[in-house]
Amino acid sequence: MERDRLVEAGPSYSNLRGLLMIPAGALFFLGGAAGLEWGPFGSPWLLWVGAAVMAVVFALIYRHYRANYGKVTLDTPRQAKDLVWTFGGAVLVIVVSALDATLDFPINGYVVGYALLMIGYGVFVSGIRAYHLIIWGALLAGGLLPVWSGIADEVAVGMFPMGVATIASGAFDHLRLVSNFGSAAQVGMVNGNE
Repeated sequence: MERDRLVEAGPSYSNLRGLLMIPAGALFFLGGAAGLEWGPFGSPWLLWVGAAVMAVVFALIYRHYRANYGKVTLDTPRQAKDLVWTFGGAVLVIVVSALDATLDFPINGYVVGYALLMIGYGVFVSGIRAYHLIIWGALLAGGLLPVWSGIADEVAVGMFPMGVATIASGAFDHLRLVSNFGSAAQVGMVNGNE
């Protein structure tokens, strides 16, 4: 890949390591199952063990990306933007969830807040693609459906579609990374890693 194209593509690289979203999505599934106390998932220990396993999986995937695609250090303004949006997005999720719980809307504020967080992050930080709008827009629409009021633990149930959306978005981001930079094997051959 030409140096100019690498410099131009570099900032988006950190957001295209989509396989990192798989353990995050799996944590949503574990959290939802724990919240609903399904069989062995009712034990808080299983949730902690699952979180530890997902942390190891995350580290292995991160290592794979670093070994095969290298590392990009974002400039300070971009790092600040990431940090501000991450914390601001967390506040957004909390506020929307709290409003939903307080005003007893028939929506799932947790799902809505997370979908808005991810859409906003794409728009203001990482760059949004059509597949992001489809995935996160579908999650937003699902969270806004007036069907959530009769569900005993809407947060736990909402974690399942959040997990699906997280994994799907990550899979498409990874495909975009491979499309832009080549497969790990191709990149490794170019960099002399193999």
